[in-house]
Amino acid sequence: MAGENHRQQSTTTSHGSNGQRPATAPRGGRKSKNATTSSTQADLQEQLTCARAELEAANKKLNEAAARGSGGADPAGDNREQVERLHRPKGEAGDSKNGFILLDAMGLANDHDLYEDILRHIHTNVARANLDYTVDFRRQDPGKLAAVYKLTQKEFPYLTRARFPLDWALAEMVKQYLRNRRGYAVKCGSIANRETRKRQREQQPDQAPSGCR
Repeated sequence: MAGENHRQQSTTTSHGSNGQRPATAPRGGRKSKNATTSSTQADLQEQLTCARAELEAANKKLNEAAARGSGGADPAGDNREQVERLHRPKGEAGDSKNGFILLDAMGLANDHDLYEDILRHIHTNVARANLDYTVDFRRQDPGKLAAVYKLTQKEFPYLTRARFPLDWALAEMVKQYLRNRRGYAVKCGSIANRETRKRQREQQPDQAPSGCR
């Protein structure tokens, strides 16, 4: 009898007061929590991607509006020095009737000192580049001419190519100096006149003309 009471008590304890097995927590709780976290992270990532796309679109619209407002001009252009471009006039330099006065064409009519200073440096740089004054300008070595231009532009930023396209002002100054020096050499008898030099070149095309330097 005592044994039966003990078994009944044990059964009641194991099944609860109502005789049923107590409910247990579902085993999938941790998996469900992880799934919820992953879903939240995916939503945040999607929101972040959308926000970035919207920001890029807004920046693009702002840039387009700024470009339209400035007329498409280069923003850095306002900070650059505005250089007046001076083109070579028609005719020959030094011919006031059918050509032009180089001083005036270079915009230095009111700055004779600068013009004379440039001329002095031209003379020095022609010698440094070893140009042959007995040869006409069009027959000079292009590499040596370029060296003269570069040296002089470094000394005088006013002579920038932005102001004088194709370095025409420097070319005219070099041409003028070589012509004047040849004329003086012919006058003093150091070299033959132009016609004689031309005949000599035709007779001896591979021989450089002689003359004092």
